[in-house]
Amino acid sequence: MTYFLWLTLAWANATPEKITFHQALALALKQSPTYDQAVAAENTLRLQSKTAAYKLLPQADVEATHSYTTHGGVSTGASHEPWSNSLGLAISENLYDNGESWRAIQISGVNERIGALVLQRARDELFLRVAKAYYEFSSAAATTELERQRIDLLKVQYRAIEGRYRQGISSPRDYLRIKAQVQRAEVGFSGKNVELEQARQNLRSALGEPGPLDFEPLAVKTEKFASMTFPNIRVEDTVDYRITGMQDEVSDLKYKSAARNDWPRLSLKGSYAYTQPEYIGRRNPGLDDPYWNLQASLILDYALWDWGTRSRDVQIAANLRRSEKDGTAQTRIQVTQDVWRIKAQAELLHQSYKQTQQILKDDQTVFDTLNEGYRAGKVGYLELITALGDLFSSRAQLFGLQFNLLKAEADLAFYRGDLDAVLHNQ
Repeated sequence: MTYFLWLTLAWANATPEKITFHQALALALKQSPTYDQAVAAENTLRLQSKTAAYKLLPQADVEATHSYTTHGGVSTGASHEPWSNSLGLAISENLYDNGESWRAIQISGVNERIGALVLQRARDELFLRVAKAYYEFSSAAATTELERQRIDLLKVQYRAIEGRYRQGISSPRDYLRIKAQVQRAEVGFSGKNVELEQARQNLRSALGEPGPLDFEPLAVKTEKFASMTFPNIRVEDTVDYRITGMQDEVSDLKYKSAARNDWPRLSLKGSYAYTQPEYIGRRNPGLDDPYWNLQASLILDYALWDWGTRSRDVQIAANLRRSEKDGTAQTRIQVTQDVWRIKAQAELLHQSYKQTQQILKDDQTVFDTLNEGYRAGKVGYLELITALGDLFSSRAQLFGLQFNLLKAEADLAFYRGDLDAVLHNQ
């Protein structure tokens, strides 16, 4: 089953309340106007390529003529019918046109291949944009849930300290501090909810869906991050790099066409026609009998003097080719830089992830130890609450790194050309 068919089935099973990651991708593919434009453009280029190829084949035309003619002046004594008609079938072929038709086929063929790659890039860009928006939404949902857990834990501590305070065991300072900490956490939780709603709106915007659509946060598979690798990418294999190579090829063909126009133009055309005069009504034997007509034309055309128009056209074509090739060269440089930058960032993120994992383990151990010491009256409140803040800060940082790694993985897969496989496994 192809990934596109899989996405279609995923969307068909979508529920109006909440949709999943893959259902969101299917919805984006279904209703994206940008992708629809790319599909139409690719279809147009395919039709143009087919039209250019068929122009080399013979053309058949049927022609029927009907005329009415009156003769004034001196009578010739001969009878004349004012109505006349004829029916003809003609087959014509442009046998040679100085290579123009062949170059048009070459250009349209390359443009067709470019259109297919542009369509692939448009689809992958759509998937990448939606996937990264979904990762950001899921990250916001995870940190919001983490903040809620932090409040719950603070409230447990608050109730314990409140009870000890009522019994005269804990100091009023500890009681007031934990109470203020809970209040600040609730304010922070409200801010996290605002960030979550903003991420939800951004995801709806990426889907082109302004309605009340909601999403199921992506469940992170933590085991994948430890063994995550980032293979090298051959820049020459990226879609953008391949497109620029084809664009250079089109530029060369267009220049060649302009340069050939400065040469003497030789064309060879032929036609073979069958004509039936007076196919309706009375015929004059010998005059209105059907006949065949074979015609061949060899034309040599050369402008001896045109005030330098064609020469300047060749220079203009050369300048356009140079400008277009400079643009494609800059695109290749930019793609190379982007691939290097994203890969370097991904490796740094992965290194930070491993370090944060260890920090989280240490913070958990510190908090568990201080919590036991606080219950035994050996540790002060300030140390405990600081350790709790460090613990949740490490957890939040780890969540953020996980989703940033997913975004980096998607970016690299986009350039590598296997984004479908990466997203399918989420």
